Amino acid sequence: MKEVSAARDRQLAMVCQSAIGRVAAFIIEMAARTGAQNFELFMSRRDIADYLGLTTESVARSFTGLTARRAIRMDGLTHRIIHVLSPERLNAVTTAARGTKTLTGRHS
Repeated sequence: MKEVSAARDRQLAMVCQSAIGRVAAFIIEMAARTGAQNFELFMSRRDIADYLGLTTESVARSFTGLTARRAIRMDGLTHRIIHVLSPERLNAVTTAARGTKTLTGRHS
């Protein structure tokens, strides 16, 4: 049942959100899966773009935008280590789908 709910939320995000909102929602999803606010991405930018229905360039710009907003910090040689600096800022970017789970575990 959780998988169906997650798939539904992902579809809503893809329809309703901007590129940066989709990437923010993706980071929230990955943080929830790992159970940590600091984690390593095992997907390439291209894979993330395919997963979210975006271009690789849009994904890169979105990561840059989230970093500029100080919602996340990226480390590592290939910038695959993500540190969620501000769950509130990250959640604020995901404004599209009502009822999506936030990083803090509450429903918006």
